[in-house]
Amino acid sequence: MTTLAIATLCKRTFRVVRVFLFAGSCLVFILARAEVTELPPIKKPENEQQKSAGNVRSASPVNPLANKRIEQPSKSVSESSGEMGELSESDRVLIEKACRLEQYSGPAAYRECQRRQVATARNSGPVSFEGVPQSDRVLIEKACRLEQYSGPAAYRECQRRQVRQLKATQTSTSDRK
Repeated sequence: MTTLAIATLCKRTFRVVRVFLFAGSCLVFILARAEVTELPPIKKPENEQQKSAGNVRSASPVNPLANKRIEQPSKSVSESSGEMGELSESDRVLIEKACRLEQYSGPAAYRECQRRQVATARNSGPVSFEGVPQSDRVLIEKACRLEQYSGPAAYRECQRRQVRQLKATQTSTSDRK
């Protein structure tokens, strides 16, 4: 093979590997966002399933952990020490969303993420929706939906920014009249 042919083959192989890595990371992200903790078992059609007869044992899976259910993380240090106990339920949910991917990096990374989120949530006060109609509140929630995955502080900051922009628009509209 010539050097050019080898280089072309390497480039094609590299592209294929990149596609598979990208697809795998997308799958992990989608499953994490959908809160999938267990994949359904793959069932063979009934005509392919073999019945075990007498003393013949059925084959066990190669990986004994393959059938083990992925469990939710146990209460973290921050939860058990009361750090999250003082937060509202909505803040707890936002912290869980923000730290969901950290679960795949291990318990230390997950707990550190929770600690960071709790600290920033404490420092960000509630959003004032005074004078904002309910229909605009719904639109603000939709506009800030992605910020939920960055934690309560980022979500509130997005809401504040939207309220400021709305009030600025209302002020400039009333000035023109």
